[in-house]
Amino acid sequence: MDLFTKEIHDQLLKNGLIRKNLKDRGRPEPDFYPVAEVCPETCYGTWLLSDINPVNPNMIYGLHDFGTIKPFKGYVDFTELVSLLEKSNHVLKCVPCVPIKKTLKEHEEIAQLNGYIVTDY
Repeated sequence: MDLFTKEIHDQLLKNGLIRKNLKDRGRPEPDFYPVAEVCPETCYGTWLLSDINPVNPNMIYGLHDFGTIKPFKGYVDFTELVSLLEKSNHVLKCVPCVPIKKTLKEHEEIAQLNGYIVTDY
């Protein structure tokens, strides 16, 4: 995906391989720190991304907020999302999550309380 730098893409994929390996071995799901924040410049929505599914690279795991007051953690078809936003003339920007202060679970807990994703980096 052209939206990500090589460094961001590589870390997303590395985390995805770790998630898959743990799942295949029946181990608990990892709680990664977000690698990148993606948001449209012209509308609501925020995606804190932690990993790419190595089997289906269109599927990206993270905390997703479509601006509906119900952020959720899980996979989203990122290619489909980007396509939909671009058809609506929304430009996406990608920001590395540095310095990282909270894990994805911590961000999810705060988002559930507020109704939207709060970033503080």
